[in-house]
Amino acid sequence: MLKYIARRFVIAIPEIFIISLIVFLIMQAAPGDFLDQYRLDPSVSEKFLEQMKRELGLDKPVMVQYVIWLKNVIKGNFGYSFYYRRPVSSLIWERVFATLILSITSLSFAWILGVVTGTFSALKKYSIWDKLLTVVAFSGIAIPGFFLGLLLLYIAAKTGWFPIAGMVSVEHSQMTSWERFKDLAWHLILPSFALGFGTFASLMRYMRGSLLDVLNEDYVTFARAKGLPERMVIYKHAMRNAINPMITLLG
Repeated sequence: MLKYIARRFVIAIPEIFIISLIVFLIMQAAPGDFLDQYRLDPSVSEKFLEQMKRELGLDKPVMVQYVIWLKNVIKGNFGYSFYYRRPVSSLIWERVFATLILSITSLSFAWILGVVTGTFSALKKYSIWDKLLTVVAFSGIAIPGFFLGLLLLYIAAKTGWFPIAGMVSVEHSQMTSWERFKDLAWHLILPSFALGFGTFASLMRYMRGSLLDVLNEDYVTFARAKGLPERMVIYKHAMRNAINPMITLLG
């Protein structure tokens, strides 16, 4: 296992290097640069522009610029944002918390609801509930995430039931701890649903298929023949084995 992880890690290093190089070259291929805003100002001299080019390293070849950028990134220096007029690292760390919160909530929603509905669908095989959940699952797999997000924004804007912007309300700082939690949770409902719905649909189908396969195993038939309650057969014996592939998918 350790050898496999080490091998994958070694393979990932050149992949990251190649991807970063391609992205850097694409950015360099875009027309214009940071100094264009100064070139439009007639009061800015050519001498000032040349000095800025040297300070920013824009006078160097593209590959030299990439090597300089790569060295700085390895050292933890991600550069300076001229748009926000702040170090890029501070901007990244500000958004890490929001990204983690959104990732955890969407994954929790998808995994928990996927397991529950997948189990229910398997136990109600070929019933109206199973068919309804199958339609929901295939819809979730087929609908593009961006379209679902736009649809949710439209519904929220028309109904006013959910906030359509921001992570918290304007008066968030004046709320109590419990009110802050509810405010944050309320703002997370739509984005978590938009991000997790496709994953939920896939996990539900996986869970349904996995549980149906396990229910046909001999040890499940034997447990029923021993007279064990159906609830114990399902949740203690069948579910324990059916959920293993789900844990692999979660990883």
